[in-house]
Amino acid sequence: MPQIITILPLTSIRSTEIVDDGPLVLEEIQVKTLPVPIGIPIPWPSETLPAWGVALEGQSVLRASYPVMFSIYGTVYGAVDVDHFTLPDYTGFTLVGYKATDSDFDAITKTGGEKTHTLTGAESGVPAHTHPQTEVRSGGSGNTTQGAFAGGSNPTVTGANAAANANSAHNNLQPFKVVRWIARSG
Repeated sequence: MPQIITILPLTSIRSTEIVDDGPLVLEEIQVKTLPVPIGIPIPWPSETLPAWGVALEGQSVLRASYPVMFSIYGTVYGAVDVDHFTLPDYTGFTLVGYKATDSDFDAITKTGGEKTHTLTGAESGVPAHTHPQTEVRSGGSGNTTQGAFAGGSNPTVTGANAAANANSAHNNLQPFKVVRWIARSG
């Protein structure tokens, strides 16, 4: 029989087994619940915030309303005045870990990447170039607007197309699922 773990309010976990007339409780274990620390970014699967949470969307909030969060974030993400501080804005971003030895990831507030990217010639491996063109027209007599030339001459036309490279923008997004970044506020 498959075993199901049911999480009960705050302090109990029950291991249950499904039987024909409903779940049968096999044992109950008391566990200590660990609260989510204040200020930790949490992916939230709903547009509706829980009562204990605040969105991490770059908004300015009162220091007096969120003193513990202010002690964590300070003014790293800005402040409009001495009574407020700015929460981080994680909208539209994937979070990446800090790495002091990598200049792309060596500062907590650093951002990077782009939704679309236009390749340069060097990136694409197709540098700006032209293609020579030569056209030889056969001679004949008649109307020159029809492509024939009087006297049977065979003029040669040479030239080149305009310089071009592979510089079209392309999608640069990794596969994703959208969530709302929130934090426990107190």
